[in-house]
Amino acid sequence: MDLQQIGRRSAAGVLAFALLAAPFGAAAKDPETPRITPPETTESQTQALEERQARIIADAVAALDATYKAVAAIAQEDSKQALEQLEIATGKLDLLVARHPEASALPIAVRMMKTDVLGTNEDIKAILEDAEEALDDGRVQVARGLLAPLASEIVIETTMLPLAAFPAALSLVAPLVDAGKLDEAAAALQATLATLVVEKEVIPLPVLRAELLLEVAATKLDAPPVVKPADAKGMKPAAEATPAELLAAAREQLKRADLLGYGKAKKTYPGLVKRLEKLESTLESKSGSSWKKRFGEFRKSLSELGSSLLD
Repeated sequence: MDLQQIGRRSAAGVLAFALLAAPFGAAAKDPETPRITPPETTESQTQALEERQARIIADAVAALDATYKAVAAIAQEDSKQALEQLEIATGKLDLLVARHPEASALPIAVRMMKTDVLGTNEDIKAILEDAEEALDDGRVQVARGLLAPLASEIVIETTMLPLAAFPAALSLVAPLVDAGKLDEAAAALQATLATLVVEKEVIPLPVLRAELLLEVAATKLDAPPVVKPADAKGMKPAAEATPAELLAAAREQLKRADLLGYGKAKKTYPGLVKRLEKLESTLESKSGSSWKKRFGEFRKSLSELGSSLLD
């Protein structure tokens, strides 16, 4: 396949991703099999963000704020104001070091970003095949362009203030201000700010969605079966799906996570998929506590997988 062909095919794939906006359920080769839209991840995202925001240390934020004010004061050639702000920052840092002797760095800011791939697992497979073909032909940048959008994740970035490097760098600034060397002081402050570290956590959306689908399935196991048809497009919300449909949708999510390369062990997802398929096959004849126990164990394994991906 030449470059033009690859470009056409990748463009068609991207267009399919944009237009299909396919739900993340079972890949419905059988037109009678509904595609399940999983529960929204908004609540999980909010919880994850709030948990990390709660760890932010106010004095560390205040120290950084004073440092930025010192930068602004030096830019205005206001040595007095710069020294006042440096004194505030240094005092806050001394307190932080005394109060958190075990910590190497403290969180001062958190932000969250979400990116997702729309389309089916088959769409993803087609793009992966194109990328592999491009690499085989030595077209690295073509492969790069194809692979770049293949992410389905929440990224949480936490800015950390290092309790050794930051105070040490900041201590060099005041003597320069006292000596009237404001250009050097400004450079030293920039060097201080450069010691801040950004830590990233990646939460794979397919794994999170599989967990949410199983949560919904767990609430339906003992409920009387209520079969609701899919809509005209073959779609059905998770809240209206049967346990069997939910398990099938969770299985597709695990396959999706595998396709997108989330996880450290190549055998992790196939093993989970096989266990889930076994649960699906015995769903109709589930034997009370024994089946529920295995279902609970599977949910635990999936939750542990999600946690391990963040390590």
